[in-house]
Amino acid sequence: MDVRRFQLQLMQSGLAPGTVDSAMVGLRFFFRVTLRSPEALDYIPIARGAHRLPVVMTPEEVTRLLEAAPGPKMKSTTSGPRFTAAVAPILAAAGPLPMPA
Repeated sequence: MDVRRFQLQLMQSGLAPGTVDSAMVGLRFFFRVTLRSPEALDYIPIARGAHRLPVVMTPEEVTRLLEAAPGPKMKSTTSGPRFTAAVAPILAAAGPLPMPA
């Protein structure tokens, strides 16, 4: 069906799966409401994006981060606004962390 080819063309053009899904939802609405043809909905698939794992620091990176804290008060802060205030200078002092491949 032409809708499937259109979806593949959108995906191959580099659009995010969410953007392609938005176009497919628009087509579903067009067929269901405007054309009153709900049977066509079976031919309009939804694109599924790959789930990405979050980037987490290695134990060595955490150690380096904590060692860069300027004092014991900063090292013991673990949550809340003080945590935010403490983490920014620590991250700046620790330098850039390598991104996993």
